[in-house]
Amino acid sequence: MSQTRDITIAWSDELRTGDEVVDTQHQRLIELFNRLAAARVNQICAETAASILDELLDYSGYHFRHEAGQMRKWCIDEEHQRTHLAAHQSFITFLQRTSALLEDCLADGIENLVLFLSQWLLHHIMGMDMQMTREIRRRQTDIAVTGAAQQEHAARDQMNHVVSDLYNKVGERTFELHALNMQLTREIDARRLSEDALLKVDQLLHGLIQAGDLLLTSHDEQSARQIMCEQVMNADLFLTCCILQPSVSGQTTLLAFAGSSQVAELCRTLAEGGTEHHSIQQAWNEGSMLCVNEAKWIADPSPCMETFTRAGMRSWAAIPIDRDGVPSSMLMVASTQPDCFDTKVALLMMQASSLLKRACAQIELKRTLAEERQQQGHLARHDVLTGLPNRLGLREHVPIALARAHRHRTALALGVIDLDDFKPVNDTWGHAAGDRLLEEFARRLQSLLREPDLIARLGGDEFVVVLEDLDEREAPQQLTKTLQRLHQAVETPFELAPGVMTSIGMSMGLAIFPQNGTDADGLMRQADVALYQSKANKLDRANWWAREATALTSLQDIAPLSMLDPYGPVAIDLLQKVRETIELVANDFVPALYESLEDTPQARIVLESLAPAERQALNIRQAEHLRFLLDESTSQEQILQRASHLGKVHALVNVKSSLLIQTSTLYRSLLVNQLVRTTLRASERHQLQWLIYARMEDDIKA
Repeated sequence: MSQTRDITIAWSDELRTGDEVVDTQHQRLIELFNRLAAARVNQICAETAASILDELLDYSGYHFRHEAGQMRKWCIDEEHQRTHLAAHQSFITFLQRTSALLEDCLADGIENLVLFLSQWLLHHIMGMDMQMTREIRRRQTDIAVTGAAQQEHAARDQMNHVVSDLYNKVGERTFELHALNMQLTREIDARRLSEDALLKVDQLLHGLIQAGDLLLTSHDEQSARQIMCEQVMNADLFLTCCILQPSVSGQTTLLAFAGSSQVAELCRTLAEGGTEHHSIQQAWNEGSMLCVNEAKWIADPSPCMETFTRAGMRSWAAIPIDRDGVPSSMLMVASTQPDCFDTKVALLMMQASSLLKRACAQIELKRTLAEERQQQGHLARHDVLTGLPNRLGLREHVPIALARAHRHRTALALGVIDLDDFKPVNDTWGHAAGDRLLEEFARRLQSLLREPDLIARLGGDEFVVVLEDLDEREAPQQLTKTLQRLHQAVETPFELAPGVMTSIGMSMGLAIFPQNGTDADGLMRQADVALYQSKANKLDRANWWAREATALTSLQDIAPLSMLDPYGPVAIDLLQKVRETIELVANDFVPALYESLEDTPQARIVLESLAPAERQALNIRQAEHLRFLLDESTSQEQILQRASHLGKVHALVNVKSSLLIQTSTLYRSLLVNQLVRTTLRASERHQLQWLIYARMEDDIKA
C-alpha cells in the first residue's frame, strides 16, 4: 500500500462564508467527506464506504440545490451562476464516478480520487461560495458597487471560472489515470501466478550474477564451489545444492553444499546408486545435463523414491562440470517442486555449471601466473650462474638493511670484492671453466657467512657482501675476525676440470655504516674507492681488504692509473660505454651548479647581471661544454685550445679560478655518483674517474 496521506478537512473560521445556513451545510459536507477519508485509511468494507459515499452524494445534491435557489432569489450575476452550477454538476459527477469505482478499488486506488475531491471542495467553499455569499449580503444591504469593485468582482469571477475549469480537467485526468491503473492492476493480477515463478527464476539469475562477482575474488577451487552452492540457494527453488565428485571405484565425495545437509547426502547416495540410477552415470560419461521430475519417478519407480519423497525431494538435476573436456565433478540440485526444471531453470543451472567451470579454470590460471611471477621475480633479482642476489636484489636489500641497522642502533659493513688474477683463468681454460670457478667461489663464500648477512654478484668476478648486526664501537674488531674467515673461500685451490686445479686471490674494499656513509650509494662509492686502494697495493698490503673513509679528490689519489692515456683507445672505449650517463649528468648539472653558486658572492653578482635570455643561453653553452670535454672524439689539443679562449673570457669578466675549480668539483661529484649505478666493473669505474679528472684538469689548467 502506498504511504497514507492525511487528506481530512478541518473546519475553521477561514471556511465561514457569513451565511449560517450555508456554513452549517458546509460543515455537514466536510463531516461526511472526513468519514469517507477515514473509511479509506482504515480499510472499512466496501459496503460501508459505499454507504458513506451515497450519503455524501445525496447531501451534496441537497446543498447545491439550496445554493442554486439562493442565487436565483437574489439575482446573482448569470455568468457566476453558470460557473457555479457547472461546478456543482462536476462535483456530483465526480462523486458518482467514484462510487462506481469504489467496489473494485477500496484501498490504494481510491486515495488519489479522495485527495482530489478534498482539494475541489476546499476551492469551491473558499472561492465560489465565499463570492456568492458576499454578493448576497451586498444585495441584502443594498450597498452600491463602485466601478473599481465591479472590476475586482469581474476579475475574481474570471479567476474562479478558470480555476473551476482547471479542476474539471484535472478531475477528468484523475479518473482516466485511475481507470488505466485499474486496467493495469487487473493485468498484473492475471499474471501473478506466472510472475511468482519468474521471480524465483529472477532470484536464481541474480544469485548467479552475484556468484560471478564473488568468484572473481575467490582464491581456491573449494571456496569457489561453496560460493556457487550458496548463491544458487538464494532462490526459493531448491532444498539443496551440492558439488559431488564420483570416482572410478564408485565412491562419491561431497565437495561442497548449501541448504539441507540431509538432502545433500541423499544426492551423494543417488550419485553412487549403481544400476538403479544408471542415467547419472550416463550423464557423467557423456558430460550432459540430466533432469528428473516427479512424473519420471512415478513412471520408473526407484527403491530410493520413498526416502527422497520423505526428505521433500520432488525433482532433481545433475550437471557435469568438466575440465579439459573430461568431467571432474557434478553439480546437483534438488527441489520440492515436482516440475522445477523447466527450460529456463535448466538453462540457468547449465550456466551455473559453466560459470563454476570457468572460475575454477581462472583460479588455476591465476595460480600458474602467480608461480610464474614468483619465478620471474626471483630470476630478476638473482644471478643465473651462482643463484646469488644480483644488482637489483642488492639494491632492494641494502636500504632495508640500513633501516634495520638504524632502528637497532647497530653498525653495518658493505664490502665490494674483486677476484685477483681471474682473467687468466678465462683466457687459459675458457669461460666454462671460469663459470665453474665463480659458482664454487660463491658457494664457499656463502657457506662462510652468518644467516643475516648477504652476498650478491654484480657481474663478472665482482661480488658484494653486506654484514649486519655489528656493534658500533666494536665493529673493526668484529670485522677482522669475520673477514679472516671469509678469506678461506680462496685458500683451497679450485678444480676447473678433472685434474686441473688453480688458485686465485681476492681483494675487497670496505665501508661501514654510519661512519663512512648513511645511504647505499655513498657506502658503495666508499667501498669502491677502498677496493681500488686494496688492489693497487696488492703486492705489499697487510690484509686482503682495505677500508677508506674519504673519496678521491685529486689525481694524486689514483696515481697508479697515470699510465692510462685519457685520450687513448681504452679511454675512448670507456667513454662510449657511459655516453648516456654523461648526457644525463650534463642535463642535471646546470640547475645543481647554479643552486650551489647562489651562496658564492662573486658568482651571484655575475648571475644577477644576466638577462633571462642570456642566462638560458649560458645554461645551454655550459652543458654543451661538459659534453665536449667527455666526448670520445675530443682530443687534448681541442680541449686546450678551447680552454685558452674561455680563460681569456673569464679574465675579462673577472671570473676567478677558484670558481672554476668549484664548478669542476661539483660536476665530477655528480658524475661519480652516477657511475656507481652502472654495470661497469670496479676497475673500469676507477679508470673512468681518472680520465675524467685528467681531462677536466687539462681544461682548468689551460
